[in-house]
Amino acid sequence: MLATIIEPRLKYDGLRYKFRYLILIAVLCAIGLSAYAPSIVHAAPPNQERITLNNGTASYTGFVTGNGMSKSYVLRAQVGQQMKIVLTGQEHVWFYVQTPNTYRLNMYGGVREWSGTLPETGDYSIVVYADGGVVNAWYQLDINDGTASQLMDSNSEFAQFPFTTQFHGVSLNGQSEQLAVEPGTRIDGTLWYQIWNQRNCPGCPYQLVVGIGQDAQDCAYGGVPTPYPGTFNTGTFNLIAPANPGAYAIRYQSIQQSTCAQAQAVFENEAPQKTVIIGILVVKPPPPQTVTPDLSTPAGVCYSHNDPYRRQWKVGETTPYQGWTCLPGNIWKRGGELRPGAE
Repeated sequence: MLATIIEPRLKYDGLRYKFRYLILIAVLCAIGLSAYAPSIVHAAPPNQERITLNNGTASYTGFVTGNGMSKSYVLRAQVGQQMKIVLTGQEHVWFYVQTPNTYRLNMYGGVREWSGTLPETGDYSIVVYADGGVVNAWYQLDINDGTASQLMDSNSEFAQFPFTTQFHGVSLNGQSEQLAVEPGTRIDGTLWYQIWNQRNCPGCPYQLVVGIGQDAQDCAYGGVPTPYPGTFNTGTFNLIAPANPGAYAIRYQSIQQSTCAQAQAVFENEAPQKTVIIGILVVKPPPPQTVTPDLSTPAGVCYSHNDPYRRQWKVGETTPYQGWTCLPGNIWKRGGELRPGAE
């Protein structure tokens, strides 16, 4: 009877010790793993920067690329505080303002200027972004929290950046921005643009230079625009297709110069780094030359031009001075050029 009682008791104690042993192993493993686990540090994203105001204002510059590569500026602000934000720079760059509760103050995005009263206290994010396909677009972000003596002028421009235009479109020979022509073809272009002057230089002259590759060829605008928003207009220009077949970029640049010739010299010195591609020109190979054989002459001879002796050249012979080779039917050939012989 005693053995019957002891045996279940021993089984129960054994299971209890095994259970305690398993718990101990689990605790030791947890302690051991935690000892070797790396500590997690929640660092700020590399594309985020906290704003520091100086007398209520701040100005930041940078580059942004499309397809989600945005730049975020974080500002600690109080409920009821006034704020004005202005973005200038290359076209197709925008921003939106996000509250501490991730609500967008400018609901539809795609703005270059915003002002208003902040609805709550906390960290506000000003996110600068570019349209898809835009690469390394320059911008300047100006912020005023309303404490400065005067809110910034919404038309303040960046003096150090050469672009003071917005490009809206181009047509080549009345077609789209892409054109295929033969070498040496004249191209009539139309440029849709907006151009303005910086307020620190309201009388400065500007030229809109258009060229093929690094070859400046014409100006679509020349004059003194008014300060922002300036002039919305169309300008015409003429180009001559290069002699060599291939694909070429049609570029433009807004340049502060008095004459088109001066601006063209700057364009050729700075292209392509400071110019913008607005179209593509494809120069096609010239069509093959065709010459009608002269059937009135013997098939195996050619007559050279300006030859008072009317010498006959046999097929395959080459003139010693100009390098023309005689072909059947009184036809001369030099390189890829053909021409009929003298009658």
